[in-house]
Amino acid sequence: EPVSSLTNIFSSTFLSDRVVELIGDVTPDIGQLMRTDLIVTTLEKWDSISRSWQQRVYVRHIGLIIIDEIHLMGEESDLVLEVLVLRANYIASQLGQSVRIIGLSMALSNAPDLASWLRIPITMTGMADVATVSGTGLGQTGRRLLYCRPSVRPVPLETHIQGYPGRHYCPRMATMNRPNYLGSFSVVVVFSLS
Repeated sequence: EPVSSLTNIFSSTFLSDRVVELIGDVTPDIGQLMRTDLIVTTLEKWDSISRSWQQRVYVRHIGLIIIDEIHLMGEESDLVLEVLVLRANYIASQLGQSVRIIGLSMALSNAPDLASWLRIPITMTGMADVATVSGTGLGQTGRRLLYCRPSVRPVPLETHIQGYPGRHYCPRMATMNRPNYLGSFSVVVVFSLS
């Protein structure tokens, strides 16, 4: 959702005037940033602000980062996301503090890989509907991945994977990701009938 919309939702739901929006060229005064409980911003804006974390006290006080659509990590267009996660962990390690990173995703097929990249040791506990991957990472205890398997969904989910040659991968994926009702409908029909 757009940053302004999220700011309005958080302001009215949780913290009223203790939510600050950081977008574009406008930055609130340092006093307001020090008093805030929640900063809502874009990846690009936080990237530019957090680069000089040693000069910005409010950046050093961040204890929780919530990343929406974390499944985009690794995409060519969202390399900034990877840099921000690495920088957050670096800042925390330099200050001897901990930072909690919560990644939200509707569809994440490589959850254990992402956990490994976030330095969460992989020790799957059983084959329950909700698997917990827990351990320590970066000197912090209690890091874990909460992964809800498709069997938890109210409507069962089936996965069908179609392979495509690697040649011209990026333009092909861009074309395939465009809304295409007829193409999507034909795939749904094929797999619904089987």
